[in-house]
Amino acid sequence: MSTQPTAGPVITSFPAAPIPTPLTLAMRKNLLVQAVRFVAIDARIMMMVIKGHEE
Repeated sequence: MSTQPTAGPVITSFPAAPIPTPLTLAMRKNLLVQAVRFVAIDARIMMMVIKGHEE
């Protein structure tokens, strides 16, 4: 008969985790900022794809 290992303690708080500032939280919720970042990331990906197809 096999025994299953016992689980360790459940961690419910992370005191060493960085906490975002109110400005960071506002930027994450701002749709205009999200749209600009989305376009910038897509442009970088497209540049990588285009460079990969050049011979």
